[in-house]
Amino acid sequence: MKTARTVLAAAAILGLLSDYLFHDSLFKSVPWGLNLFVWLLTVTFASLILTCRTKPTSQWKSAWFLVPPLFLAAGCVWRESLVLRSLDVVGAIFFLSAASLSMMGHKMVTAGISRYLFTVLNILDNLVTTPILLLTKEIGWSNMMNDRLRYQLNAIMRGLAIATPIVMVFGVLLITADAAFAAVVKNVFQFDPVKNFQHWLLIFGTFWWAGGYLFSMLRGPLTASSDSPSIDSSLKPKLGLVEVGVVLGLIDLLFLAFVLVQAKYFFGGANLVELTSGLTYSEYARRGFFELVTVASLVLPILLTLDWLVEKTNAVGMLLIRSLTGVQIGLLSVIMISAVQRMRLYQSEYGLTELRLYTTAFMAWLALVCLVFVCTVLRGRRRTFAFASVMSGLLVVGGLHCINPDALIVSTNIDHAKQGNVFDVPYALSLSSDAVPPLVAGINHLKPSERLAVVEKMRSSHSGAWKTDWRSWTWSGDQAYRSVNGYLDKLKIVTTDGTN
Repeated sequence: MKTARTVLAAAAILGLLSDYLFHDSLFKSVPWGLNLFVWLLTVTFASLILTCRTKPTSQWKSAWFLVPPLFLAAGCVWRESLVLRSLDVVGAIFFLSAASLSMMGHKMVTAGISRYLFTVLNILDNLVTTPILLLTKEIGWSNMMNDRLRYQLNAIMRGLAIATPIVMVFGVLLITADAAFAAVVKNVFQFDPVKNFQHWLLIFGTFWWAGGYLFSMLRGPLTASSDSPSIDSSLKPKLGLVEVGVVLGLIDLLFLAFVLVQAKYFFGGANLVELTSGLTYSEYARRGFFELVTVASLVLPILLTLDWLVEKTNAVGMLLIRSLTGVQIGLLSVIMISAVQRMRLYQSEYGLTELRLYTTAFMAWLALVCLVFVCTVLRGRRRTFAFASVMSGLLVVGGLHCINPDALIVSTNIDHAKQGNVFDVPYALSLSSDAVPPLVAGINHLKPSERLAVVEKMRSSHSGAWKTDWRSWTWSGDQAYRSVNGYLDKLKIVTTDGTN
C-alpha cells in the first residue's frame, strides 16, 4: 500500500508538471523543445527512485532502458526537423515501454520479434487497466484515515459549510464598495470553461498514464510461463527443408537475373540506359528507386518467416538453407547499392528533399539490419536479432541528428543552384530552423528574386517567430535566430551606406 501511495503521488506531480510544460504547446501551437527533455528526465528519476525502493539490486540493471529516451529527448532540443522529432518521440515511447517490461521480468535483450510486437499491446493494457487496480484495490482508502483524522475532517467540512454564505455576503458588499477590489476578485475567479477543461484533461490524462506506467513497472516479477507469448510446438506451422529451399532458390535466381542486368548499367553509363530503356538517366533513377526500396524492405520479413517455419532437423539441410539465405542477403546488398546509385543520379538532376534523404537513410538502416541478420539468425542466434535491430535503428537516428538533414538539404540544393539550376525557395522556407544557418550562409548564391523572398521570410520570423520561453527553447532555434540577426544587421549597414 505504501508503494501504491508513492506511485499515486508521483503520478500527480507528473500530471501537474505536464500541464505546466505542455499546455501551451498542445493548445496554443507554441513550439516545444526543452520541455520534453525536462518531462522525460522527471519520468526517469521517478522510475529510478521507485525501482531502487521496491526492486532487488539484481533488477536495477534493467533501468538502463531509461537512458535512450533521454538521448532522444535531447535530440528534440538539438534539432527541430519534424521527421527527426517524430522518430525521437516514437523511440522514446518504445524504450520507456521496454524499460517497464524489463523491470517486470521480461528479458528484452533476448526477446524475439513477437515479444517486441507484444510490448505495445502489453503497455496499452497496463495504461488502461492498471490505474483502475491502483485506485480501487491497492490504495486502501478506508484505512488511510483513523477516527481522529476523520473527526477533524468532518469538523473542517462543517466549518466551511457555515462560513461559505457569510463570506459570500461580505464579498458582494466589498466588491460593490471598491472597483479595484472588484477587479482583483474578477481576475482571481475568472472562469474559462474551455481553458479549464484543457488543463484538467492534460493533468488527469498524464496522471492516469503515469500511474499505470509506474505501478505496472513496480509489480512483482513475472512467472516463466508469462514471460513471453509462445506458440505450442504442436500447433506451430512447419515447412520442410525442400519447400524452403525451393522458395529461397527461386528468389535467388530472380534477384541474380536483376543483378546481372544492372551490372551493365553500372559500367555502361547514361547512353546505355537511354538506348535500352528509352528513358533518360534521371527518369530511370526516379522510376526504380522506390520500387527497389520496397523490395529490400520485404525480403528480410520473408527470410525471418522462413527461418521460423523451417524444420531444423537436419544439419546438412540447414547448412544448405542458410547458404541460400546468405546468397539472398548478398544479392539484396547489390540491389540496395543499385537503389542508392539511382537516388544519387536523381539527386544530381533534381536536388535533395526530405523524402529522398530519409528513404536513403531507411536503406542504410536496412543494410545494418542485414548485417545483424547475418551475425545472429544465420549463426543460430535468432533471439538477439530483434534487440540488435532496434539498437541499429537508434544508431541511425543518432546519425541523422549529427548530419542535420534539413541543413544538408538546403546546402545541397544551394550547390545545385550554383550550377544554374532552380532553387526551390518555398520548399527551403518550409523546412525547420535547422535549415536557416546554411540558407543564410548561401543566400548570396541565389537569384535576386529568390534572395528577396528569403530576406522577407527572415524579417517576419525575426520579428516574432523566435520569441518563446525556456520551455520551447532549442539549440537549432537559437542558432537560426543568431544567423538571421547577424545577416539582418549586416543588411542594415549595407542599406545605410547606400550600396547593394
